[in-house]
Amino acid sequence: MLAIAGRVKARSAAALRSFNLTIGWKLSIGFGVLLLLLVITGLIIDRSLRTIDANLSKITEIEEPESAAASEMEINLIGTGFAVFGYLNDRDPQHLQQIEDEAEDFGRFQQQFYELTQGHDEEENALAAEVARGYERFTALADTLISIEDEQATKMEAFLTSLGEMEVLLDREIQVSDTPGDPDGSLKVQATHEMVNNANGIAKGVGNYLRTHQEAYAEQVSDGEQDFERFIAVYEGLDLSSQERQWAADVHVLFDESATLAKEIIELDKEQELALADFVTVRRDMNTLLHDEIQVLTQAGFAGAKGKADKSISFAHGTLLTVLIGSFIVGGGMAFAIGRGITKPIRKLVAGAEEIGSGNLAHRIDVDTHDEIGELAVAFNLMAANLATTTASRNELDKEITERKRAEETIKHQAYYDELTGLPNRRLFEDQLDRALAQARRKHQRLVVMFLDLDRFKTVNDTVGHNLGDELLQSASKRLTNLLRDGDTVARMGGDEFTILLPEVDREEAILDVARRILNSFRQPWTLGRSEFVVTASIGIAVWPNDGQDGEALLKNADMAMYRAKDQGRDNFQLYSPAMNAEVAARLALEKELRRALRNEEFVVYYQPQQNIRTGQIIGVEALVRWQHPERGLLLPGEFIAVAEEGELIVPLGEWVLRTACTQAKAWQDAGLPPLRMAVNFSARQFQHGSPMEAIASVLADTGLDPRRLELEITEGVAMSDVEHAMKILGDLRDLGVQIALDDFGTGHSSLAYLKRFPIDALKIDQSFIRDLTTDPDSKAIAATIIAMAHNLNHTVIAEGVETEEQLAFLREQECDEFQGYLLSRPVPADELLEILRQQERGRSSAKATRLGSGERR
Repeated sequence: MLAIAGRVKARSAAALRSFNLTIGWKLSIGFGVLLLLLVITGLIIDRSLRTIDANLSKITEIEEPESAAASEMEINLIGTGFAVFGYLNDRDPQHLQQIEDEAEDFGRFQQQFYELTQGHDEEENALAAEVARGYERFTALADTLISIEDEQATKMEAFLTSLGEMEVLLDREIQVSDTPGDPDGSLKVQATHEMVNNANGIAKGVGNYLRTHQEAYAEQVSDGEQDFERFIAVYEGLDLSSQERQWAADVHVLFDESATLAKEIIELDKEQELALADFVTVRRDMNTLLHDEIQVLTQAGFAGAKGKADKSISFAHGTLLTVLIGSFIVGGGMAFAIGRGITKPIRKLVAGAEEIGSGNLAHRIDVDTHDEIGELAVAFNLMAANLATTTASRNELDKEITERKRAEETIKHQAYYDELTGLPNRRLFEDQLDRALAQARRKHQRLVVMFLDLDRFKTVNDTVGHNLGDELLQSASKRLTNLLRDGDTVARMGGDEFTILLPEVDREEAILDVARRILNSFRQPWTLGRSEFVVTASIGIAVWPNDGQDGEALLKNADMAMYRAKDQGRDNFQLYSPAMNAEVAARLALEKELRRALRNEEFVVYYQPQQNIRTGQIIGVEALVRWQHPERGLLLPGEFIAVAEEGELIVPLGEWVLRTACTQAKAWQDAGLPPLRMAVNFSARQFQHGSPMEAIASVLADTGLDPRRLELEITEGVAMSDVEHAMKILGDLRDLGVQIALDDFGTGHSSLAYLKRFPIDALKIDQSFIRDLTTDPDSKAIAATIIAMAHNLNHTVIAEGVETEEQLAFLREQECDEFQGYLLSRPVPADELLEILRQQERGRSSAKATRLGSGERR
């Protein structure tokens, strides 16, 4: 019996679950005997559930539109803020139109919010009024910011115009006042220069204040105005003509106008800062107010729905309890089952509403019935989905704001840091230098600026390419950073130039110690790809306050000292001294004259013969450039070659010498003279510039000279700067037929291991060893060793600078192959050398080299 009853109960429950009828129909079928009672109970419960559904529908119709309107107003506020900030940044009129559009949209949604909240309660009415007042304050501040920006831009334009006019007057007066013989001229020029400095100081003070908002720059404007008054008074106190007095009055008027505009611009900037702070505060308060209202409306809606559902559940439970008591005997068991079937979905509905109300908007109510409870669950899920969409929109807005802030930080980083090395760039370095100078003045401490440049960095780029050159710059920046203190600054100024700021330096020895450590570090080899380079550095040092009063002067003087270090042979440091100004000016003037000389063809080529020591025959000549200066006469290479090398003028000059020498050699050959070997110096710049192989082949093709008659002389330094690159180029030249001579041998840093690998034909013993042959045993030993070593390597040996018979006798004894020098001939023009060659052809020369004069040295 129990088993049968269990099976009947299970089948009944399964049958009830299979029905998708309304609750009223379920009660009518289940309680046939108590039909009337169950129908009444079903109708009562149905009415309760429909009341819940109606209340939820009311929440959807009233509470959700209020939240949407508040959210739209919050979005309009953010959009207006972005438009205002955009106009302040770039003054684009489109931002003004955006502000108007956002205001129009805000007004529309504010009206919706007002209509929805009117009549609900006093708090919502007060909120609508507070939103209206806040927005009026918000738009008024936006108008104030825009008007201040426009007024400031107008005054800035007037300020720059006035300042420009004044600088024109000052420049003209400087040129006019600097008149020879005028005793007051220098005082006028000095006073005018000081007025120019004060005008520039005011302009810089305004710019620095707008950038940093530091009050010290506003004070700089006032100080510049006072200094100007003092120097205009000095000028007016001199013996002036009526025209000069009128000039002084005009300058005074323009300066007063500029100073007044400068102060007004600064005051407008301060006013704008205050208004901007209020603007940001009001926008933040409005956002908070609307955001909180959205949360309050949402929570209130879910709380109301939960309360009404709880009441309906209580009512349903009471009704069912009455029916169960009255019909306990007839159908107690079935009534209990049906009651559970009704209350369980309702409880799931309540639990789901509580979960959504707690903030879990992703939660959905899982009620699988198709009656009124199922419809109510669908309504709940739809409302949660709409609220999740609204929240997602706000999250997207927050994400956009975060991305914009991140973009602003990226732009700021790019503006102040070098992209390749990550070091501060010139702009940030100059800002930090200005701040460090202000602190040094307060504390009366020394401050050091170093200017560092890599030596022969162009060789790296030309040899291994710019990518590996960039790797070298990155490695150099890391070495510098690791060598400095935490408070020091290293920046990349551009190219291969770096600057270093050392604040709070007490002892001069500490400055020199830093420079030595940097140089020692850079002397370590750099491995780039499969090549190894030795790239040293040259450093210039300027110390505040002795070497400059401001950052610009310190940087300029440190740069000047760095070039002095380059002139001293590189791989060293130099402290700035005032004498360097004169040296730099002289070097720049000479470089300018060199460029003019190239255009005017003022250079000439002299030729010094080279003689075979055994036969006494002239077998070659060396081409040596001279400068026929229009004022200073004939200049030797030592007076201008270094400047030509530094300014890269050596490349066109060297190509001209090569072409001239090859043309001359071909002309001598065509004139019936025996073929001579023409030796031409090939500088480091020419070796590293472009494609030297193509340049030389082009000259040989144009002149028609046999490549075997051309000898290129390179120094040890050129060959050893990049051994692999050098061997490649020298090998290509040898394949072409050109002969290679290693010049000034013994003075460089050749490695014997590399020397035997170089494809060279001759070694030239430097004249410093030849000069001391008769007096210095060491020079004799070195010369003898070089000759023996060269012969063992099958190289010809040429001695330079031979001036005495004793020197020639020693070289003959050591079986040196060739020589050149004053004992044979000084360098002479082409026509004089032609006569020497013709004399040799006629047999007039003797085995002993004829002395042909004295004078200049090579």
